Amino acid sequence: MTSDNTKITENKEAPITEHLEEIRYRVILCFIVFTAFFFISWNYSDFFASQLIKPLKSCKPDVKLAALSVTETFFTSMKLAFYCSLAFSTPFFLWHSWKFVEPGLKPREKNIANILIIPSMLCFIFGSAFCYLFLLPVSIKFLLTGMGDNFIAVFSYSSYVDFSILFLTLIGIVFQAPLLMIFLDLLGLFPVERMKKNRKITVLGAFIIGAILSPPDVFSQILVSLPLIILIEIGFILINIIRKYIPNLAE
Repeated sequence: MTSDNTKITENKEAPITEHLEEIRYRVILCFIVFTAFFFISWNYSDFFASQLIKPLKSCKPDVKLAALSVTETFFTSMKLAFYCSLAFSTPFFLWHSWKFVEPGLKPREKNIANILIIPSMLCFIFGSAFCYLFLLPVSIKFLLTGMGDNFIAVFSYSSYVDFSILFLTLIGIVFQAPLLMIFLDLLGLFPVERMKKNRKITVLGAFIIGAILSPPDVFSQILVSLPLIILIEIGFILINIIRKYIPNLAE
């Protein structure tokens, strides 16, 4: 009797063991890829830093970043390499995460995920690029003009990297809004009819999100909130298109 109970217990525990082993395998692979990208990014940290400084240089060509401590350049270069490695490794992380959860999803959930995963990455890239080419230079120029003639613009390397990476990441996240709306509508968690009915609250929420996510100045908050409102309207249009041309997915 005892041996039979032991066999039953082993059979029940086997799937959990297999899942843990798969998680371990995928985490190790992700760590290896991240580490490889980290050392590559660290080797080219000067190049990435020069690209990150371009929006600042476009507003104030003679400005130079300052190292306020002996170790600031070294540790900030490591931090920049970490951010770059994370960005380069993210598609690999997402792919392994998807392969892990895919067997447990229903066919309809798989179809929704298959449609949204790649557009999600593209929206993040497009949002970060939009921020880098337009929002970041405009924001920096506005903030610098408010300094007046009584101050000299001196920025530390570390603070500028933190400010820029934060802004790029937040705008990339904001550009996920239409896909989040599509996801919630397709699953029936928050249908588009309810979103449209509460449009004023949605606009107010966009400004609240902009205030939370953006750097602590009113101009940056507006720069984040206005694209978010436009993206919400784009989300309404995309949901209507999906319901019209892909009705099976919306059911």
